[in-house]
Amino acid sequence: MAALPEILSACGGVCELVGLVLVVLEISEDRAHANRVLAARPKTRHVRRDCPGRFLAPRESPLPSANRSNLSADAAKVAVWTANQLVEFRKAVDRQLDAAVERLWTEMTAAENETRDHVRYVMVGSVRKRVIGAAALAVGILLEIAGAVIPAL
Repeated sequence: MAALPEILSACGGVCELVGLVLVVLEISEDRAHANRVLAARPKTRHVRRDCPGRFLAPRESPLPSANRSNLSADAAKVAVWTANQLVEFRKAVDRQLDAAVERLWTEMTAAENETRDHVRYVMVGSVRKRVIGAAALAVGILLEIAGAVIPAL
């Protein structure tokens, strides 16, 4: 019976150390995980720009001919050709913009999902070790108190 206080104190000390180690390990794992997820992104990235190919000359020249009698018809051809080229140019720019927006959206979604996973891990996933560590610490303190109180009885 005389050894009981020492045994309780020793068990309490071991439980306190186990609890403390578990809490410290979990905190360091969370910090390492947060540093990995929330690391600064590179400031510059090489962006590949695509430009449309060269336009091919129309089968017949859109420029006015030397004959002045066809001047209004030639002007209409130039106007139609120019409008068609502007439409094609606009389509090429729109395709590039759509591709850039899609790439940006994909990158943003991936980063947001990774951040959400980290927050979910910290809020839910890592609680188990913290609870076990806190419980071991509490049991250790109770055993230490019991070891100190029993001899006084």
